[in-house]
Amino acid sequence: MEGMREAAEVLCNQFLEDMLYFNKNKGAGDVITIKFEDLAVTPLITAYKVYRFLGKPLPLSVVSWIMEMKADNSNSRDWRSTHQLAGDVLDKWRDRLSPGLVCVVEEQCQVFMSLAGYDRVCPENIL
Repeated sequence: MEGMREAAEVLCNQFLEDMLYFNKNKGAGDVITIKFEDLAVTPLITAYKVYRFLGKPLPLSVVSWIMEMKADNSNSRDWRSTHQLAGDVLDKWRDRLSPGLVCVVEEQCQVFMSLAGYDRVCPENIL
């Protein structure tokens, strides 16, 4: 577990450093931040936000593609497929990581997670 603690510390410190640099140096209106979770859960709303940020209308072809991808789950359960529904992968960490490991990551990443708007699940709401 100590190796994981060190790896999480290195990774989360890099995330935090990048985020702090980004927040310090971004110009107002120059960038938009999008979380994978937002794109996975509400892809159409997120696409609208991106296109609005760009000052462009959301093309109907993009709307159609998003709707098609959300509806098409024919290959999403096949482990060999590269096509996965984004919503299906959001909580995979809950099945793959032990509660102890989740707590280690949260402990090492608490500042970054807080700044990025993530809620902690450990220890009070342990998986």
